[in-house]
Amino acid sequence: MNAQNMNPTARRVRFTWLCALSPAVLLLVSITMALHIRLGFGFWPDQSLDSFPAFDFRVHDWLFIASVLFAGFAPIHLLVTLIHYRELGFTLRQFALQALVWIVGWVVFFAVVSTVPARFVTWFTD
Repeated sequence: MNAQNMNPTARRVRFTWLCALSPAVLLLVSITMALHIRLGFGFWPDQSLDSFPAFDFRVHDWLFIASVLFAGFAPIHLLVTLIHYRELGFTLRQFALQALVWIVGWVVFFAVVSTVPARFVTWFTD
């Protein structure tokens, strides 16, 4: 589909689904970051890392921070916008479905983080 011919409503729907799926993206980024650490060192580190000796890990770290900030704050701003501007055409059914997806995503994220072995996340939470 050509970006110039895209309906503005379609763009809004894509962004709202991106906000709803942001906890799942955060989970994916955190898992890949942990695997990056594991593969980079060859073992699970015992303590947090001040500086991993690779630029690509710093980029991965920035991506993780951006994912956390987006997953935490973007849906809140989107909610305020949708409440104040009813003419955007966002229905209550769409909002309820996306809010449910967002809540389930956070529940899954915290369930996964709390049930993984300690060495999987100790290096990051130290």
